[in-house]
Amino acid sequence: MKLSAFHVLLVGAVLSGCAGGPMPQTGEEYRAGIAKGGFGSEMNTYEVNRPYKKVADALVSKSKECLNVKLAKNKCVRQGVANSCKAYEVFYRPTVVKTASKTQLHVQWRRDPWDSMFLGGGQPPAEGLFIAAFDVEPAGPGKTKVTTYGPSIDHLKTVPNAVKHWVEGTNMGCPDLTKPYYY
Repeated sequence: MKLSAFHVLLVGAVLSGCAGGPMPQTGEEYRAGIAKGGFGSEMNTYEVNRPYKKVADALVSKSKECLNVKLAKNKCVRQGVANSCKAYEVFYRPTVVKTASKTQLHVQWRRDPWDSMFLGGGQPPAEGLFIAAFDVEPAGPGKTKVTTYGPSIDHLKTVPNAVKHWVEGTNMGCPDLTKPYYY
């Protein structure tokens, strides 16, 4: 699927957590931007019928297994009768902060080298743009409250959809991260 220049800019705004402002440099800034209603983003809160410890342990183990990824990519653009191709790498990086009363997962995405048109002149964090964040906390006996922060565009929900399955315990597989966040 090819995206127009508008879609590339829209995706850039979604990945940064808010349109028009500086790129979030921390997980807290990312959450705050989405909580304020950042363009192209959404915040959802729900409960799962699983104990907090099981949910938190699943986030820790599955994020290490599935979201610490490096992919080699190649982008080709047609120029006249020939294609011009550039190799690049994509990195996904999870960070988990776990306590007895709350577990947070932040997921960052970085492309090396960065595409300056995509970044729109903004300065991303060194480890990459925040693409999703999750908070889980106890919600009573055998229940856990889950808050997700991420994109509202369906094809950008690969990571949030996988994490939803992990916290529910319904599908413990890894998401397909071979599809790009932007083209």
